[in-house]
Amino acid sequence: MTTTFAAWFHAATGNPPYPYQERLAQEAALPDVLEVPTGGGKTQAVVLAFLYRRLGGDETLRTATPRRLVFVEPMRALVEQTAAAARTAVERLVRAGLLASPVPVYVAMGGEPDGGWETDIEREVIVVGTQDMVLSRALNRGYALPRTRWPMAAGALSADCLFVWDEVQLLGSGLATSRQLAAARRRFGTFAPCADLWLSATVEPRLLATVDNPAPDPEGEGWRRLAPEDLAHPALRRRMEATRRIRRLSLPPARRGARGEGDAGRMAALAEHVRRLTEWRRAQDPTLLVVVNTVRRAQALYDALGGWAEAEGVDLLLAHSRFRGLERGRLAASLARSGANLPPRVVVATQVLEAGVDITSAHLVTEIAPWASLVQRMGRVNRDGGAPGAWVEWVDLAPDEASPYTPEALDPARAWLEAHEGESVTPAALTAAFASAPAAPAPLRAVLRMSDLFELADTTPELAGADIDVGRFVRGFGEEPEVALFWRPKPDEGTAPAWPTADELCPAPLYEARRLPFAGRAWQPDATGRRWVVARDLVPGGTYWLEPEVGGYSPARGFDADERAPVPSIPGAGGADPVHTPEGDRVSANWVTLDDHARDTRRELLAVLDRLAEGWPDLAPYRPVLELAALLHDRGKALDVFQNALSSGRGGGPPLLSPGRHWAKAPALGRYARPHFRHEAAGALALLAAPPPALATLPEPMRTLVVYLVASHHGRVRLTIRAHPDEPQEEGAVRVLGLEEGLEVPATDLGAFVAPAARLSLEPAQLGEGESGPSWVERMSRRLQELGPFRLYALELLVRVTDWRASAREARGDPAASAGTGGM
Repeated sequence: MTTTFAAWFHAATGNPPYPYQERLAQEAALPDVLEVPTGGGKTQAVVLAFLYRRLGGDETLRTATPRRLVFVEPMRALVEQTAAAARTAVERLVRAGLLASPVPVYVAMGGEPDGGWETDIEREVIVVGTQDMVLSRALNRGYALPRTRWPMAAGALSADCLFVWDEVQLLGSGLATSRQLAAARRRFGTFAPCADLWLSATVEPRLLATVDNPAPDPEGEGWRRLAPEDLAHPALRRRMEATRRIRRLSLPPARRGARGEGDAGRMAALAEHVRRLTEWRRAQDPTLLVVVNTVRRAQALYDALGGWAEAEGVDLLLAHSRFRGLERGRLAASLARSGANLPPRVVVATQVLEAGVDITSAHLVTEIAPWASLVQRMGRVNRDGGAPGAWVEWVDLAPDEASPYTPEALDPARAWLEAHEGESVTPAALTAAFASAPAAPAPLRAVLRMSDLFELADTTPELAGADIDVGRFVRGFGEEPEVALFWRPKPDEGTAPAWPTADELCPAPLYEARRLPFAGRAWQPDATGRRWVVARDLVPGGTYWLEPEVGGYSPARGFDADERAPVPSIPGAGGADPVHTPEGDRVSANWVTLDDHARDTRRELLAVLDRLAEGWPDLAPYRPVLELAALLHDRGKALDVFQNALSSGRGGGPPLLSPGRHWAKAPALGRYARPHFRHEAAGALALLAAPPPALATLPEPMRTLVVYLVASHHGRVRLTIRAHPDEPQEEGAVRVLGLEEGLEVPATDLGAFVAPAARLSLEPAQLGEGESGPSWVERMSRRLQELGPFRLYALELLVRVTDWRASAREARGDPAASAGTGGM
């Protein structure tokens, strides 16, 4: 018997759902846009609707809902809050017996361990990430990932995902990119349907319109708002009718000078005003919020209020996006406290409090901001209707003080505030005013074009090492990319230091971080993610280890490029494993033969395909392709250069094998005799030269696709095949990835069949058409055009995940591995 959504919601939250929350969970079709005022429970609505539709509702709801919920947030604070809310809901549903087992909740944000969410492909999962991490991965340029992992992350986001784009007014160019990606998935196709849901209390329809994806009709079925029955709900009605009175606060204009001098002077005047306010202390929840538009001004105001707060017994909190995880956690715990028994507190904040943060205050002082931001800020005043005497004071800004906004973006909000001076307003009035306000100038934003997706499909770096920069699609032209920093003493030479924990990592704007004196005192993970090397520069999305003496951080004030005091390290910090899962092809606890590993990989693949069969019907024609790729993926390991490296490793020589059998894995791997050797390139070229009968009988496009999947199963050889820049070349003997013209790859037993011997030709690595047919680039580009990027990424993911799973079973000595033979 199906349990009602109301029962699920009550079990997870202790409250009955609002009517709109029930509609979201129970109606057959998901909407495109959910526009609900601040405090209306959007996060709970989406998370619990997803869980119910997939695991609690009927068959119609389950099949209409993708199995992955991908919650995209514009800032880290919202990621942590949303992930915590999702985990709490899952835990309570498990305790109530409504979920048979926990649904994993993964976090994707700068410097955080991804936790392997890309490989968890056949069950329900919840992924909560920043727009930087999610969009860069969807565009095949995953920030903070090795290049070899980019296609896997793109594959995990290419099918069977419900994308929830939260707080759209803060997404910048990311909003246009989300709309273009939705259009691209429809145009080029996916193996399983994806859906998109855009959320906010303040949605401007015109900002949802892009060149390939018109905005949904605000009056149509795809655009959901609160209905009359929602507003009749007592708890929601109380929130919607809560008032706050508006008045203007005049401050002396900032004087321009050296870095921060004008800000400090203006913030000193604002601090004096805050010290004079007393009414808020008598409120039921004695909280005063002060919101300014830049981190530098927030830090200056915090400094100016410090002595007064200590003398008065006021709890002074600073909230912005540039704190380490440890301090962010403490701040979140402090903000979550509420009630009359707490000491009075003043929260100095930036835009981090505009969205999602569940806090209420009796008094707000805010710098003027664009309409959407201002509505969000005022939504943190008298949020639950318990402070009837609440005030909003706003501070105007001169044109040269408007940053990070343009002066024109502030005009509509200024006009409305001046017209309503002294009046009391409700969330309903704010929503209506926002909807009818004159449109602010459209922001300049980069627009992802369909052709960009095909360029981004190729992960081969330019010869100079550069890549296509997706920052303009992720954040925007004027929005600064971030890096993740942590501070520890210098690592010992030759050691493999522990990976940073979430408590240690601090997000920082890239160009500010570059002002730190980090030369020779900063480290970054190498391409494998297994060791740290000296960083010559800082790049978007990177994670960097700094010596404490570099400075740049204060536990009380957060990141500040002008801070020169040594940064205190966090005792006992350091994760045991790197954030990047090792590729698993090199070493194993056991000796594993190629035929056993081929069978194990095929077995894992078939199990995954069986579990995906219902939701991925379009994958069925590609089953033979995937099976052959699973069997053939390590074909190139039969070469002596690989076999000899295994036998020369620290684990001693290999056991003897019968003729025609070869080893795939060993306890250790020595150095290759051929520099830059890639066994996957050898295997792919061997299949072009001498395809086994099972491959030769496939239609040509399918044959080439098998070859591609064999080449790409480590993410290093994909749409382009060429020599490594440092590869030694000899006159008359060209080498490409350790391979030479005419190199003989021996026949090898792959369990289901024997792959014939092959003499390699490097002609496909050249440009143009040769005697053996089109070049590698031409062949693979045709498959990309036929399949589209999303389907290609998904096929790569399936082969790589099942290879990893087989390797993990073999390393554990799992009896399920290498059991049986099987055939095609």
